[in-house]
Amino acid sequence: MMNRTVSAAARSLAAGAAVAMALHGPAAAQGTDDPAPSEPPLGALLEDLLRPGGPIDQMTQSAREAIEALQQRTGPWADALGAVIANPDAYETPKTLPNGDIVIRRRAEPSDEPDETPPPPPIDL
Repeated sequence: MMNRTVSAAARSLAAGAAVAMALHGPAAAQGTDDPAPSEPPLGALLEDLLRPGGPIDQMTQSAREAIEALQQRTGPWADALGAVIANPDAYETPKTLPNGDIVIRRRAEPSDEPDETPPPPPIDL
């Protein structure tokens, strides 16, 4: 798995470098408008990068595989968390205590009673 990640990163870096070099182009000498004969035209470089099975296709496939692997590893965890916290609106915003603990309080459930209770009757003395 590590070699796969490194090779995907290397391909990504190589493709980025190729695009950067193609867009930058060679520094032209004064008085000449002709590009260096050994430099392929920009269109050919882009066609090579974008061809089916080319570097961009390989990077896309690598990214797709990485996302699918992440979904497989985290899917059960996310499902279990969703079952525990069925209604996220039932909880307050998390608070961090000075000792580093994180507290997530459950909100008070709304009641059918009016918000204000009538004051107690006056006491005759």
